[in-house]
Amino acid sequence: MDFGDVTYYEDPHRNCYVLPGPGGNIPTLGWEARREGIDDYRYLQALREAVRAAEAASDVDRQHLVREASQFLRDVARETRRPPQQLPATLTDRIYAHLVHSGLEPARYDAIRARAADLICRLQNTSRENKEKGK
Repeated sequence: MDFGDVTYYEDPHRNCYVLPGPGGNIPTLGWEARREGIDDYRYLQALREAVRAAEAASDVDRQHLVREASQFLRDVARETRRPPQQLPATLTDRIYAHLVHSGLEPARYDAIRARAADLICRLQNTSRENKEKGK
């Protein structure tokens, strides 16, 4: 789509998650990143819930998994905490400055997501196995 001679700071769409297109809205990379962030949050929340359920069941067979998953959640919380940053003085620069996390690569987010999914499955499978055994 041609915006003519509009500069970055004058571009009315620079803070949008979708851009107008001839056939409808076009999602931006920011939109996809936001969606992935929501998915990541859901994975971690599902893991927290699986840990709580396993703790409530007081199943001795699952306690090693509970400890492993709890440690993983603590490690992720520490690793993903945004480091302190000096905010720029101008309002224009401030728009994106609060989103920057300098220490994590996209592959690390994928690894965190995969590990969370693995722990969820292991906790839930152990729970199902114990129910089938009548524990």
